[in-house]
Amino acid sequence: MSDSLEDGDYFGYLKGIDLSGGTVNIDVAIFYIGQAAIDYLTANDPTAENPPPNDYIIVNDVENIRTVPLSPDVRVWDWCNQTSGGELGFAERTVTEWAAAPAGGEMACDAGPALSHGWNETYWFQVRGDVVMQVIGQYLP
Repeated sequence: MSDSLEDGDYFGYLKGIDLSGGTVNIDVAIFYIGQAAIDYLTANDPTAENPPPNDYIIVNDVENIRTVPLSPDVRVWDWCNQTSGGELGFAERTVTEWAAAPAGGEMACDAGPALSHGWNETYWFQVRGDVVMQVIGQYLP
């Protein structure tokens, strides 16, 4: 099975970052929200709570970790908590900062290098021309 992904936007779990190889390891999953989540549960898991808590479900029936090249100018954003008002925001970081970030720790936007990958390490990966061009963290309540 090939690691390549067609052009598109993929939801998945971050499984690793290889700075020397310029790649990222992704386990692609499906993120259903709203009516799509309800329809999926109705068809595939009729005993599950429906509508689902927080209006979404993640389906990952098969773990298939793909190693995908990162663009040299990839842009990376992790979600974070604003220091005022408790609203969510995003902090842009370099790939080196992203790779060094801890998992499941500090989530304040002004945390700098201590800003973590988030509790679930879930992201949207934008793939164009067989490389990851952009990575955006997905907040999950």
